[in-house]
Amino acid sequence: MTSAADSASDQNSSPEEQLKYQLKVDCFRTVLDTVRNALDTRFNDECVSLLSNMPAVFAKSLDKRGISVLADMFHLDADLCCSEGSVLHGKPDYKDDNVSTLGEVISLTHKLQHDTVYKNFYKLLVVLLTVPLTSASCEQCHNMVAFVKSAVRASMRSHRLNDLVMTSCEK
Repeated sequence: MTSAADSASDQNSSPEEQLKYQLKVDCFRTVLDTVRNALDTRFNDECVSLLSNMPAVFAKSLDKRGISVLADMFHLDADLCCSEGSVLHGKPDYKDDNVSTLGEVISLTHKLQHDTVYKNFYKLLVVLLTVPLTSASCEQCHNMVAFVKSAVRASMRSHRLNDLVMTSCEK
């Protein structure tokens, strides 16, 4: 909604200024709304819950409630995951400050052969490391199909197409 002062200044402004104002109203705000809606659909409540509870698996911030939420999300036994996580992070190797990423926790667990003893917590760690938070990588691979399969290559078999798309996506 524009005020009377804005309307008066629009009438006195140059055609370039009026065009800038019109583009700002018609295009810029529309683009911002589209971006906001895209973010809302990509990062739904489940993704936000996953992101906010992910620090729960680290020794510094071990949180049983967060581990329970994550375990329930991936259909694992929450009580067992909490117990295994508490015991595992009570060991001296995990209290080291060098273990700060999820990959480092998994590597250390595997190196010390704790992945066979604490199976549920290890499974939770692996799932957290492999789950994508957005569908961007999937969309990129899907778009690669159109690039790889052009009119010239329309006669290729699906097996070869799959191999070429996987090669293109893995770059």
